[in-house]
Amino acid sequence: MWSQAWEFLLTAAIGLIVAGVFHFHQNNIKHFPIRGVWLWVFDLCVWLVVIPLVFAGLLLINQGEVRFRTFLALFLGGILYMAYLKPLLSRPVEMASSYTAKSVRSVLSVLAIPRRFFKSGPPPEDGE
Repeated sequence: MWSQAWEFLLTAAIGLIVAGVFHFHQNNIKHFPIRGVWLWVFDLCVWLVVIPLVFAGLLLINQGEVRFRTFLALFLGGILYMAYLKPLLSRPVEMASSYTAKSVRSVLSVLAIPRRFFKSGPPPEDGE
């Protein structure tokens, strides 16, 4: 009985972590001016982080056994995060997302420096 309660609490903790990742992802979408296909790629990257996290957590907690209580605990963890932790962590997550956006922009601007040395106009004509 106590082992099931412990597994439920640990699975709810995974739900809290996943909800935090999605909260950070939502703030990143607000700070990055990405749309269309790049937004899909960004979403795919987030899911490629979240799915192994949940899988590894469930594998360690209850040997990968998926039952209704597992989904209930994950959902409950997400609800608890949104109800209680999101208001408390909103400002730190916003700042972390802002710093992430600034860091990525600065790295991309440094990587774009060699591009400035090349002309972007049409090729010269040979007088034809």
